[in-house]
Amino acid sequence: MSLEIAWEASLSEYLQTFRPLIGDRRTANTFAAVVYGILAAGSTICQRIAHHSPELAANSRGAQRVIRMVTGASTMRSQLDAPHLTAQLRERAVEHLTGEALRRGELWLILDGSELRKPYAREMEHLQKVRALDGGLVNGYRTLTVLGVTPERRGVLYQQLFSSRAPNFVSEPRETEGALTTVSAAPAPLKLRVATTWIIDSGFDDVAVWRTVWEQEGTSNLGVGRSATACQVGWVRTAQGP
Repeated sequence: MSLEIAWEASLSEYLQTFRPLIGDRRTANTFAAVVYGILAAGSTICQRIAHHSPELAANSRGAQRVIRMVTGASTMRSQLDAPHLTAQLRERAVEHLTGEALRRGELWLILDGSELRKPYAREMEHLQKVRALDGGLVNGYRTLTVLGVTPERRGVLYQQLFSSRAPNFVSEPRETEGALTTVSAAPAPLKLRVATTWIIDSGFDDVAVWRTVWEQEGTSNLGVGRSATACQVGWVRTAQGP
């Protein structure tokens, strides 16, 4: 699959967001080539990434470049770890959302918890059991994602993969509290000027989670639940800023 030239230009511009994290030109080129390969291949398998990236495919050891980058072996002078990358995503998302949110007077924050299923994985670290689509259990991980949304724009404000078998794991509510706290702090100046609405799945119906929302947002209205055939959603709307 080849990407359109105009689309490639947009990708190149987008990747400049992460340039402050990259310490040398070779790593910058590899990072861009890996992202290109992921999008072109629709896969995170290293060999497929290399095959669909022109720069990586030009070398017989292209897949090794991908592996060395994602394991950190070739990025010693860079900060391409999950916390730094998601912080840059969050910063860009806030910039992207600000103008539209100010015009509309409202920002929605959608918290979603999902399973990353790895049914055939055996050697990946800290694999836990997660719910399969057929209702059974398979190997995988849990994820938390928060999207900032306006009627015409959206941005990733938080993304975290975690496992109950990781040494530093405390509890899933604690992971959720971390997401709420981090995201609430990100657009703080913006939230003083617009109404902020948290949209939270009923699976997060936990006293500690609600307390964190109230403490972070200064919520004035009690959340209510709404049920439908396919899903249940609860929401909390925060106080309108001045």
